[in-house]
Amino acid sequence: MVHVHGYKVKVSSAPIVDAIFAKYGDITVNCHFKSPTVRASLLDVVCDVVRRLKTSDFNSSSIKEMKSVVSDVVNAKLDVTWLKQYLDEIFKEEDMEEKFSYLMALSETTKLVSKATKKDFVVWNREILAAEKQLKKAERRMQEAQSRAGEAKRSVNVFDVLGKKVQQDIKEVEDQARYWLSRLNELL
Repeated sequence: MVHVHGYKVKVSSAPIVDAIFAKYGDITVNCHFKSPTVRASLLDVVCDVVRRLKTSDFNSSSIKEMKSVVSDVVNAKLDVTWLKQYLDEIFKEEDMEEKFSYLMALSETTKLVSKATKKDFVVWNREILAAEKQLKKAERRMQEAQSRAGEAKRSVNVFDVLGKKVQQDIKEVEDQARYWLSRLNELL
């Protein structure tokens, strides 16, 4: 233990207490606790938080823990608003890093889904093109069939007309044959 600014603190806390008093003054001046031992313990707690921050030995959950400790120190009326603000900023930064990590993961997932969707799109487009080709072939076959059916219908009509003409010609020949027969019967 070492004496710094009238308080007996840990040796590791001495330079930090000295720096705090140099920059912010006596942060214990309004402390509810009058005992120098209790104040020294509170200073050690503050120094532990500062030390952890300086060594970057923290994560999101440890920041919450440090904020809780600093809140207790604030309740004891130590003037550590500067430390509380810093922790709040770091907590926001950690929150931003978590959001950033989440967004990066979401971005990666989106890229993968987009890539898979593009592959599906290509496959479906190929199927559409194949179906369109089959449809065009079927339409051509249908047009050819319609054309042949039209030709067949015209042929049927021609043969119907021809058949009627042949029937008329047959009737005329039969009529003439009867006529000549009746004439022949008249002869004898």
